[in-house]
Amino acid sequence: LARYRAHLDKTQNDVLGAGQILTAEKHLAMLDVRDDIPDARRARQNFHLMIARTWRALGDRRKARAAALHALLLGAPRALRFTL
Repeated sequence: LARYRAHLDKTQNDVLGAGQILTAEKHLAMLDVRDDIPDARRARQNFHLMIARTWRALGDRRKARAAALHALLLGAPRALRFTL
């Protein structure tokens, strides 16, 4: 197995996380204005879960919990792990 290698050109965690959150928020905004997306509810759940997971990885439990609660309200029980 290959081991994880750190190198100078590696994207920093906070930059990568910010990009993931912005991308998920962009897609959530798109879901708000379009009504032709099949299974939009599941997509919203997954984007909120992505935001929760990223905030948790970045160490902000409060923001992770807020995103997880959005996912829970949309019916994603697996978001519970980010609310603790």
